[in-house]
Amino acid sequence: MSEGNSKNQYTPRSAIAPSQLDWVLDKLADTDSADLIGKKISIQSVDNSKHKQSKQKFKDIAWYIILVKKWVIFLASLEILVYVLAIARSIHSLMMTVVDPLLLLVDFAVFGFLMWKVKRKERETLWQGVVACFFAGFGFGLITSIFRIFWIRELWTVFNLITEPVFMGIMASAAGLITGIFIKRKGPKNKVFIN
Repeated sequence: MSEGNSKNQYTPRSAIAPSQLDWVLDKLADTDSADLIGKKISIQSVDNSKHKQSKQKFKDIAWYIILVKKWVIFLASLEILVYVLAIARSIHSLMMTVVDPLLLLVDFAVFGFLMWKVKRKERETLWQGVVACFFAGFGFGLITSIFRIFWIRELWTVFNLITEPVFMGIMASAAGLITGIFIKRKGPKNKVFIN
């Protein structure tokens, strides 16, 4: 009976011979189980990164501002340039009837390019691109509405401070959404390849 009790008794770690531990470590080193453990860990890290990436739907607002800042300035400067060139009586009708409507196409092209940049270069989702386009349209509409307050000098232009940025933001989001549907996103930036 004492033999049966000795088999079920707990032996503390200090009682395990160091040679047994070395034998177990040698067995692990000899087999490919260490590689399997490493592969399991890397697969889990890839799964965790995909899970974390899908959780974050929208980035920090500073990321959007940095992304759209130069495009907003570019579009606003084109719009202001058309109004300034329209001062000349000889090209006034050309600027207001031909070039001004063409600027709308340029705006949509820039918003489409911005969506392409977000999805292909930055490798972000469609909705992050739509938000970036909205911020670009909102900023562009805000700058042009402020310019028109001083350019036209009528009371109704004050109301454009609310309507024009929102309208341009919605139009930019729609242009970005239509463009983004046709653009395929590249894979994540940091891929872990398993051999």
